[in-house]
Amino acid sequence: MACTGKTEGVEQRLQRHVGGLLTPPASLERWRELPAWKPRNVTVTGDAWDRSTVDVHIAGLGWVAVGVSGRAQLRVWTFDSVAVTTRQALMPDYARDFCRPGFTQALPISAGKSS
Repeated sequence: MACTGKTEGVEQRLQRHVGGLLTPPASLERWRELPAWKPRNVTVTGDAWDRSTVDVHIAGLGWVAVGVSGRAQLRVWTFDSVAVTTRQALMPDYARDFCRPGFTQALPISAGKSS
């Protein structure tokens, strides 16, 4: 079963946002209107550090691929209504081919002008 969310007002939202970038709340007032953040504890297990063994899926956002040998406890902060689940890694070989063990930079550094 798929949950697609509310459909009321979709045409108006589409017209307002099509072709533009989505941005986080841009003011303190807007930030205060958002629901409170809540921690979610997620336990993951895997058999290798050098490849993704499990994905932590955050509804509406995407997923984080995790390479772990053994068991690890993670804390994910989301709104109460956002589901956080785990699944077998969708791309288990990605980490081996594109990343180094440990913390890495996800985006390449631009060679363009700095401001």
